Amino acid sequence: MVSILLAWSVQFVVLSGIGWLVYTRLFRVQSRSGLNGADIFRSFWIGFGTLMAVAQLYSLCLPLKGGGLMLAGAFALPGLWSLAKALHESWNNPCVVSDRRRYIFWGLLLIGLLWGARGVGTTEWSGAYDSDLYHFTSVRWAKEYPAVPGLANLHMPLGLSSLYLLYAAIMDHGLWYRQSAWIVPGIFSVMFFAQLVWTWLYAPTTARHLKLFCLLLLAYAALLVSDNVPNLYYDRPAVIAMGLAILEFLQLSQPEQATRDRRAGIFTMLLLVAISIAIKPVGWVLALLLGAWGLVMARRLPSRCAWLVGIALPLMLAGGLLIRNAILSGWLLYPAPYGQLPVAWAVPANPVPLPGGGLSYSMRNQSALMRAWARQPGPDYEKRAAQDKSFPWLQPWWQRNRHAIELKLLGAGLLFLLFGCCRRPDGHLFFAVLAVSATLLAWFVLAPDLRFGEGYFWLWFALTGAMCLSSMVSWRYSMLSAGLWAVLLLMATFPGWSWPPKITIWHLGHALVSNLRNVQLDNGQQPPLVVWVPEGDDRCGDAPLPCTPFPQDALCCRTPGNIRNGFYLAKPAATRP
Repeated sequence: MVSILLAWSVQFVVLSGIGWLVYTRLFRVQSRSGLNGADIFRSFWIGFGTLMAVAQLYSLCLPLKGGGLMLAGAFALPGLWSLAKALHESWNNPCVVSDRRRYIFWGLLLIGLLWGARGVGTTEWSGAYDSDLYHFTSVRWAKEYPAVPGLANLHMPLGLSSLYLLYAAIMDHGLWYRQSAWIVPGIFSVMFFAQLVWTWLYAPTTARHLKLFCLLLLAYAALLVSDNVPNLYYDRPAVIAMGLAILEFLQLSQPEQATRDRRAGIFTMLLLVAISIAIKPVGWVLALLLGAWGLVMARRLPSRCAWLVGIALPLMLAGGLLIRNAILSGWLLYPAPYGQLPVAWAVPANPVPLPGGGLSYSMRNQSALMRAWARQPGPDYEKRAAQDKSFPWLQPWWQRNRHAIELKLLGAGLLFLLFGCCRRPDGHLFFAVLAVSATLLAWFVLAPDLRFGEGYFWLWFALTGAMCLSSMVSWRYSMLSAGLWAVLLLMATFPGWSWPPKITIWHLGHALVSNLRNVQLDNGQQPPLVVWVPEGDDRCGDAPLPCTPFPQDALCCRTPGNIRNGFYLAKPAATRP
């Protein structure tokens, strides 16, 4: 546990230092007396966005070596010095010293830190399937090579570009070599929990809907902290960033906000939206709506220069995602089958007959497989993917998920919405409810696996609950009702909390390597392409490169003998144009 807390502290210090340097320059935060908790949390997320915007573009040309973290730490030093002085003066303020709410905040934060660290402070591996399937391999590719053209042709999941896996590649060096799955996940869950607690405690009493939203969402934050196990899944980090973007959006409804706070809130919201999409674009509908609103509001700010500088980071993140998609797969919106580019390494849109028989990878088949798995996972999902679109999947889906807490949250949210609309709700709150509703609808149509949409059910519940309870006449009764809901949800999620088999003080586990064999592909190239293939499994783990569970003789190097230049699938002569 000590090594986990040390790793989290290093990440917090480096990201906050970078973020504070950018934050103070961008929004001209001169007066240290104006420092508050929102500035601390914003500096952390701005630091993460800044680091990853640079790393994402850097990784297009060069691998993410261990010196990147040291360089980031050096860049963070001036910001850390300025932040330390600001914190020192703020904490010596008599109003802060006499405020007893800080004891509640630090007590809950300490509990969250220890509770989250106990889940990953172990040498045991959680058995996360996707992490063994391709997460570790993606991290290794990012550490050893720049973005490789046509990498998706080697193994389709390797074409998925995620900011989260790039961040894991930055951290996977030195003391934490092959331990990114242990040290990376918890920091985001703990920061999410801390920001909700702080906002609940310190938001003005006039922002009743904001306090209620945080209190109702605290149960989900506690679930994330308690379910912190070694893995590199990035569904939840994407939801965390989107949830905090909604939090910034709701704060903008306060009329007493100063111009600087309003400008900082708008641009932090846009950055969090871009971070969420660059991690995993499940909430793309919500991102489009919040992004459009943020850009419109930013144009109304007095400083046009600040507007241009403020949107630079979100645009860098979004642009970097599209460029990486184009390089890794030849498709701009990968894994969605849209935006094919006329490049030789592009994954085929439709299956291509292979020289030795069978069909190649294709975007259409892969999209159908993902949709079939999300609707009804099981051993025969590939057969269902080949069936007609009218396959009756809804009833099996309902039978499998009807007892899930997410659907209960949906039902409770509908009741909240019914009673909350009886009175005129806050405009920002109502807009957020509509945006999350549209996101859930898109999720259900495209890929209704509860793992993908889990967090958006919690956001829906918290938003509708805040809209309903804020309409109560008594402030005390509304907060008491929200507190009871939070306790009930904590009790309901308690059986799903993770309990590690063995907690260690210092030592951590590391990424595993599957049993491998060498396979020489008969593609006619000299020297021939040799790949590693896992024995009796489809999970490569942290295997040497290149590794794929599904070798195809049609796979060729763009430059024979040099995997850095990328891969393509050779087409039979009969199918060539």
